[in-house]
Amino acid sequence: MLAAVLSASLVGICPGPVPAAPSTSALSGSARPEDLTISTEGKQALEFIEEEQQPELFLLGELVPSSEQPLGPTSSVYEISAQDILDQNARNVADALRFVPGLFLSVGGGKNPSSAVSRGLSARQTIVFIDGRPVYDPFFGDVDLNNLPIDNVEKIKIVKGAVDAAYGPNAIGTVINIVTKRGTDSPTTRITTSYEAHNSQDYWLQHGGKKGGFNYFITGSYRLSNGFPLAADFAPTTAQRTAFREHSGYEKSNVSVNLGYDFSAKDRIAFQAGYYSAALDNPVNTNLQGGSRLGTGLNFTEFPAWKRQYLDLYGTTTVWNRLELRGNAYYDRFSNDLAFYPDQSFSQNNGLSRDLNDVYGANVQGALDLVKTLRLKTGMFIKQDRHRREDLFLGSQEQQESLTTDFFVETEYAPVSNLLLTAGLSYDLLYAGGGRTIQSYNPRGSVVYQPFISTRLHAALGDKSRLPRLLNLFGGIGNPELKPERNFSVDAGVEQSFWGDRITLSATGFRNKLDDVIAFVRLPGNLTQDQNLTSLLAQGLETGVIATVTKAFSLSADYTYTNIDFESRGQAPGSTFYHQVNSRLMYQSPIGVSGFVQVSYIDGAPFTFADFSSPTRLPSHINLFLVNAKVSYELWKGIKPYVAVENLLDANYERNPGFPEPGRRVFFGVNATF
Repeated sequence: MLAAVLSASLVGICPGPVPAAPSTSALSGSARPEDLTISTEGKQALEFIEEEQQPELFLLGELVPSSEQPLGPTSSVYEISAQDILDQNARNVADALRFVPGLFLSVGGGKNPSSAVSRGLSARQTIVFIDGRPVYDPFFGDVDLNNLPIDNVEKIKIVKGAVDAAYGPNAIGTVINIVTKRGTDSPTTRITTSYEAHNSQDYWLQHGGKKGGFNYFITGSYRLSNGFPLAADFAPTTAQRTAFREHSGYEKSNVSVNLGYDFSAKDRIAFQAGYYSAALDNPVNTNLQGGSRLGTGLNFTEFPAWKRQYLDLYGTTTVWNRLELRGNAYYDRFSNDLAFYPDQSFSQNNGLSRDLNDVYGANVQGALDLVKTLRLKTGMFIKQDRHRREDLFLGSQEQQESLTTDFFVETEYAPVSNLLLTAGLSYDLLYAGGGRTIQSYNPRGSVVYQPFISTRLHAALGDKSRLPRLLNLFGGIGNPELKPERNFSVDAGVEQSFWGDRITLSATGFRNKLDDVIAFVRLPGNLTQDQNLTSLLAQGLETGVIATVTKAFSLSADYTYTNIDFESRGQAPGSTFYHQVNSRLMYQSPIGVSGFVQVSYIDGAPFTFADFSSPTRLPSHINLFLVNAKVSYELWKGIKPYVAVENLLDANYERNPGFPEPGRRVFFGVNATF
């Protein structure tokens, strides 16, 4: 029945796996033994680090049909595991992404979001998925990573470069794919609690299990904070007079459920639902400057309500042992109330707006093994974006919507067991209303070659587009003549393993040529309009090493350099650069003591453009050095109290000018598994 439904839904012929020789894994934030093809010596070194049985990955929600490419991914990939999330004391998705190579988190701004910048591309050119469902604000086109809970996340996959066509429309830069958990044969309950001196409290509860073909995983969390302290050497300003960040508290709650049924090992169906609710303060720019398109009107605001609810249905099946089909349908709604105040006392409300956003969508994909060495992949995406904004003071209302479709086809050819070639094409079409349509074609190709069992080479290129979002088309003075942004992306890299695969080195060079970038200009009367204003060239290098030194001790380190040259219509060209170094030491002893130290250094300015109504303004040069640490002890089987310190050196830093980030914070907590 499931096979019939998916087969009837698929348009065209579809994708599946190409047999090839085993390979070493691509560089990963926390590669697990079962993910690697390594020597016996290497396995023995890693086995000791393996935690208790983890819930299964919810692979139904993966976008790329079949679990993994035989020779590894065709783009640059970095993974964050559930254990990494615990080690890093992450309390949301933004926290989990703090130390990804080459990924810069911008924190703060008019609405105080946390968003990701990578390889010279902005947050709105980074696409986020949860189990194959795109997550974003349909109007602004981005997502606040602080408001994505971490409770049921098993891994986060960060894919850079010319990504697979199966990621659908608008995948112009980095893809952040969040994969959730499902229950396993042994029913498992996990509880995590933590407390920090400024009444920052976190409580997680997870429970999952399996009975026959039925599996379930349920999570819930509650988080509360009065705010955070600033570093001891922070210099007070008129808008921030104390050593405690004013108006920086929150209260958040989340619940999600994942229910699945396995008809067989190859035929599965699953349902997910979730609800997230928050009340959020918005700390003011300490320099009392407003840089957004709304001017200084966003200086004094808060979200008295921020809510998300979603429903997802997934299915996968295999026909004739050669055709793998998978698909999902989803509904995602989030709404927020934004309150405005005339000054930083926040004592008198003088404005309240309500945004209501709905995204409906579906995608169907398939993989067909035509012959032993040739696989054909194809699929389609369709999604409807709707946005409504109400001014609750003035009683006015505005509404916009658009429909996006994407069709793709891609082939994978392995003429020999250690060589994989891919080529693909996608077609995107945006219906923007009023008879206006915007379209683009997106070619992509890659090669993966493994000359030796310990050596892996990969390269990919693509010419990808990002369609205008609702804000671009209808914000301010609307501009229906906008063209899609286009990025010609190239990356090429090598991974080399040594010492029985206990050491892996990697290096990847990248180049992004971005044209027709959309930005806004100010017009007379303080009006704005979005236009295709900018082009840029970003190129650089990402390098890394992962080493399992002993059964108890491992380390990793990475370095990224990015150089960005850009020009704007009618203005002189500009240039900026960005260095980032991350290193991590992990220790886990036989007596139950484990330790984790993370060091990060950032130097440069990864942003390039914002408001082009005046000469281009580069942000302040960023120079920061952060140290985080965590120590835990297994007091009883499955019971692990811990102490975590963030910003150990109490460094004063701002990744977004005017928005200082927390000074030293100490967390006490317990992780318990039953």
